[in-house]
Amino acid sequence: MLNNPWGKSLPLWGKCFPFIVLSKEKHMSESNIEEKRYFNYYIHGIGYLNNVRTISPPNKTPYLVVKIAAIQGPEGDHSYTYFDCRVTGNAAKEIIKLCARPINTGETVFVRFVLSNLWVMPFIYPTGDKEGQLGSSIRADLISIKNMIINGEMIYTAPDKKAEAGSESSTQAENAEPTDPSDPPDNPGPSGACALPPTTDAEQAV
Repeated sequence: MLNNPWGKSLPLWGKCFPFIVLSKEKHMSESNIEEKRYFNYYIHGIGYLNNVRTISPPNKTPYLVVKIAAIQGPEGDHSYTYFDCRVTGNAAKEIIKLCARPINTGETVFVRFVLSNLWVMPFIYPTGDKEGQLGSSIRADLISIKNMIINGEMIYTAPDKKAEAGSESSTQAENAEPTDPSDPPDNPGPSGACALPPTTDAEQAV
């Protein structure tokens, strides 16, 4: 039997050879650790919900979408900007699912909302007066609903959270009063009903 510096031998067919175990240790100093940083932007506003539906793309996870007619401009002479939103906030998903009937039947569903990840999707009009012309759709992620009013009745208010430091403009948008909840872009329809979770449910952080 042969001696070896590791002090171990492994017999094989009457002979022996050194059995070596190699280990690799990874050492990483604090200076080599880079913290990932993300830069996000948020859109705070008020507006009306309509056309909630579930999209089921092939070989992908279904997702909830809704259209928001956001109010902008001076009181009494305001206009609307339309957002096609993918609903990503957990609390927002629950609220919109529970109120899908009044939203889709023409009820006046007024919300204070928070959007993120804005992008523009170009398309070509397939029919109508603009057939063949280029159009665009503003897309965004709906991450939070702060308030919901249906037919003038406040039915949901998210728990208060402190505004992020230095976000004065966001705070002003959060505190904005409805311009005219009784004047949506689409006429209200037949009555619907929905049951909401308690207002103590945690809203997704912004």
